[in-house]
Amino acid sequence: SLSDLENKRFAVLGTTSVGERFLRDHGIHAMLVPIGSMEEALVRVQNGDCVAAYLSKFDAVAILRAV
Repeated sequence: SLSDLENKRFAVLGTTSVGERFLRDHGIHAMLVPIGSMEEALVRVQNGDCVAAYLSKFDAVAILRAV
């Protein structure tokens, strides 16, 4: 659930990302980790540096097609 993200490391693209706004709008206080690309976000989640990342459907589909 969203509450599982409380005080956990969450990858966000840039400093004013949609993911950051989503967390704030839902009252979740995660530790935001700025990243440079969606690929980097997925690597950080995969290696355990972050527990989650926000991907738009467009970004997720583009990454999946590239794999």
